[in-house]
Amino acid sequence: MYPSILHMPITAPQRIAIALRYLPSGDDFNSLLVHYKIGYSTVRTIVRQVCSAVQEHLGPVALPKPIKDTWLNAAKGFWEKWQFPYCFATIDRKHVMMQVISTFSAIGEQ
Repeated sequence: MYPSILHMPITAPQRIAIALRYLPSGDDFNSLLVHYKIGYSTVRTIVRQVCSAVQEHLGPVALPKPIKDTWLNAAKGFWEKWQFPYCFATIDRKHVMMQVISTFSAIGEQ
């Protein structure tokens, strides 16, 4: 006899699939509720646990703690390529609308 669906554990590959579907989409948890047929708190817990595990185990390897010179060199390279001050990185595939506030003048204007 098969166990009740209410008692079947969510496997590690399923947990990773849920987190990987959530992270790049930018959707809220509600879209995952329908797709995976699990509760809101379960989705939230799974995403938090997977992200925490990734950060704990892959963080030191993939994102070593940068030193001041690393940040300064990245900002310098970003300025040389894009002429955009005070930046050291970008977020891939995220488009951010920017609007200049009228109370500020352009650099160099009086």
